[in-house]
Amino acid sequence: MNILTVSNFPLFRDGLKYILKNLNDNVNVIEVSECKDALSYNLSVNPVELVLLDTDSYDSDGKIDLCEMLKKFSSVPVVVLAKSEINRDVKNALELGVVGYIPKNTSGSVLLSALRLVMSGGVYMPPNTISGNKTNLTPRQFEVLELLVEGCSNKLIASRLKLAEATVKMHVTSIFKCMGVSNRTQAAMEAKKKGLFLSYG
Repeated sequence: MNILTVSNFPLFRDGLKYILKNLNDNVNVIEVSECKDALSYNLSVNPVELVLLDTDSYDSDGKIDLCEMLKKFSSVPVVVLAKSEINRDVKNALELGVVGYIPKNTSGSVLLSALRLVMSGGVYMPPNTISGNKTNLTPRQFEVLELLVEGCSNKLIASRLKLAEATVKMHVTSIFKCMGVSNRTQAAMEAKKKGLFLSYG
């Protein structure tokens, strides 16, 4: 699995590379420093399955760079890593076509969860952006709900989020109560109905 990372900060790229190795056993991280390097990347020679774009690596006008990146990698999921968590910035990026908007202050475990969601056909945006008016879930409960919607068991959720399984069970119970549902299927349906994860396909 080839993942292209775009960032002009070597230390940031190194950190990403370290985390991405936990995504699966066959991850190969390809690093470039700027959008212009990514735009000249030869996909036919070495295809990629995912692009992670540090928004601080935009060469000029951020919107133009992102549009060009999305056009270049039209058949590949593009995820942006950004400082901003402003709703407007998240909304603009998603409307342009990114499938994930991940704040840079996100933990490694949440990053991996978000990328697994994206790779399974979902769309990720920050919990605090989504939960503002639609749910009273805590950020941790929202992470549990994300994995629940993916179909993960409590044991798998515990493993991914590095929690005790009993803690996950408590979170799931709280999620059901908060959402007014009585089982996992209903919770997943309600999450999709509220548009919490935008799309799964």
